[in-house]
Amino acid sequence: MRRFFLIVCLLQFVFMLYATAPDPQDSTLNKTDSKGLKQGHWIGKYDNGKVKYNGYFKDNHPVGELKRFYDDGIIKAVMNFDNTGKYARAIIDYNNGELAAEGCYYDNQKDSLWKYYSYYSKYLIADEFYQKGKKNGLSRTYFRNGKIAEELEYKDGLMNGIWKQYFDDGILKLESFYVQDERSGSFTTYYSNGITETFGYFVNNLMEKKWQYFDEEGTLKMTVDYSKGLPLDPTLLDQKDKEYFDRIDLNKGRFPELKISDLIPK
Repeated sequence: MRRFFLIVCLLQFVFMLYATAPDPQDSTLNKTDSKGLKQGHWIGKYDNGKVKYNGYFKDNHPVGELKRFYDDGIIKAVMNFDNTGKYARAIIDYNNGELAAEGCYYDNQKDSLWKYYSYYSKYLIADEFYQKGKKNGLSRTYFRNGKIAEELEYKDGLMNGIWKQYFDDGILKLESFYVQDERSGSFTTYYSNGITETFGYFVNNLMEKKWQYFDEEGTLKMTVDYSKGLPLDPTLLDQKDKEYFDRIDLNKGRFPELKISDLIPK
């Protein structure tokens, strides 16, 4: 009788386990509600079967941790969302697993401080501040040794304020200003020994007033008066000086906005 009772209890326990086990055909993954909004745990996949993303949703917005992957299974990004799904802290990796960038999103737009790192050497190559998707504040690029290469101030996505460039030992190379994305005000370049090389003015992105050119000893070589970007006496500029300033004019410091896709080698 005792043996029979034990067998009955064992059969009941097995039946309970079977009854409560999840039905593989009744997955709670990738569900939407009656309004078609994503709810709960979602896993997306590539055509090759590898996981594309893995995370949780509430009312169609991601909440908590969301992971994205490359099609070979390596993590592309880890994003941590708040309960509203609007604010997220993001860590983005290259396809070799090394850190590519880190920053915040608000309502799918870059916000606050973003940092970008080199694919090959892992060092910080740039940082910039955003407000609701537009650059606001100081943006910097860096040399491999950690020294600042360039600084540019932005307001509402436009260059506004100081513009500086440096030699890789930290000595100032260039100093000027932008107003509404146009160079405006004094413009100074320096030799690597700190001596002034060129000094002049811009108005609405055009050279104006008196421009002075110096040698590496600080001796004035030439003075040229400009009006609306043109020298009043063109004969004062020899071909070497023209080529030099053409090069300066082309390299305005308009570094293109860094995109993660551009940082990953083809």
